[in-house]
Amino acid sequence: MIYKNIIDFENAIYEGLIRTHNIESSIQMLKYWYESMTKYFKIELLNDDEFKIIIKDKISTTLFYILIRDINNLGYFPSLIYLENDKNMINRFKYDYDQINNIIMSKKIIGIDIVCEKKFDDEVKNIRLNKIYHVCKEQNIEKILKIGLYSKSKKRISNHPDRIYLCTDIQCCDDLIKRFKMNDLINELPEQRYKILEIDISKLKSDFLESNKEIIFRKDPNMTKNGIYTYDNIPPKYIKIKN
Repeated sequence: MIYKNIIDFENAIYEGLIRTHNIESSIQMLKYWYESMTKYFKIELLNDDEFKIIIKDKISTTLFYILIRDINNLGYFPSLIYLENDKNMINRFKYDYDQINNIIMSKKIIGIDIVCEKKFDDEVKNIRLNKIYHVCKEQNIEKILKIGLYSKSKKRISNHPDRIYLCTDIQCCDDLIKRFKMNDLINELPEQRYKILEIDISKLKSDFLESNKEIIFRKDPNMTKNGIYTYDNIPPKYIKIKN
């Protein structure tokens, strides 16, 4: 691809690895790069954290690859994909590059919508709590208490980069368990038992600080104000089952 502003592109490559660009600026940049490349290219701002790219035209696998690359370079990631086939049927997919690319290769896709979310949400600073919480399946407790919490994508509703999702209070955990159980019911999954784990955040932050390390928490846009996440691993010595 030939970029009209190579400086903007080079900056995006570097900064997308460490931060998310302003969402309105990112939308304008993508429009500037792509509007002349397809018959119909549109971007809708969904909220402060998400936008949707709409292409009502056949798209090549090469263009799809470059578009996904540029989305990532701006500090966003594709979480949901909607594909319209030549029979005007629309199907929703969690983002999986190889799967979507193979479908596009079939030449039967006449439209694609890509929902994009922030890779790096706003950092939550000055958490003045002694405890935070994590919801997990009962069957995973033994493993977590042995090796700790490690970033991985749950891939329940959409596809996200690897994260550890946390709550700052018990009510947030209870709300999350209700959502998980409802999702299990809708997807006709076996009944699951969920538990709440308690994390000693004051001790964790103190130990990290002594080791010249930092753990960063960010707001979870898919939860209430009491939902947060981190990309950093949490060792088992800071974790126990909530009584």
